[in-house]
Amino acid sequence: MRNQGISSVEDVGAVILETEGSISVIRDLQSKESSVLQNVDKPER
Repeated sequence: MRNQGISSVEDVGAVILETEGSISVIRDLQSKESSVLQNVDKPER
C-alpha cells in the first residue's frame, strides 16, 4: 500500500492476492477496476 501512496487501510476498497503472488490494491470500489470483484462477497465494515 505504501508503494502506491496509501497511508491508511480506510483508503483501500479491496486487496487482491494475485495468482503469481503479487498484491493488487483497489482504492475505490466504484471504479472501473472493481468490476472484477462483482461476484466476490464483501465483508461488513
